[in-house]
Amino acid sequence: MLAQQATHIMAFECITSTKENPMTDQSSYTLKVEGMSCKHCEATVTEAARSVAGVTAANVDLEAGKVTVQGGEPEAVIQAITEAGYTASLP
Repeated sequence: MLAQQATHIMAFECITSTKENPMTDQSSYTLKVEGMSCKHCEATVTEAARSVAGVTAANVDLEAGKVTVQGGEPEAVIQAITEAGYTASLP
């Protein structure tokens, strides 16, 4: 009986550890952002990106016109940045 319970627990752990959840995906990607010209723009884009579910980090490179985002869905981040008044796209 104990061995059977251990097998069920092990099977449950394997299932939960292999289940993919895109909201916790920690991959990073870079978006091109047009229209940023100052530190206020940088802060606005950062805030917009970080407002998206699953995003754990957003780092804007003002001079390059890019934002590197960790987590979340790229399309949702693009939409949030666009709603903030900038043009964002995948390079």
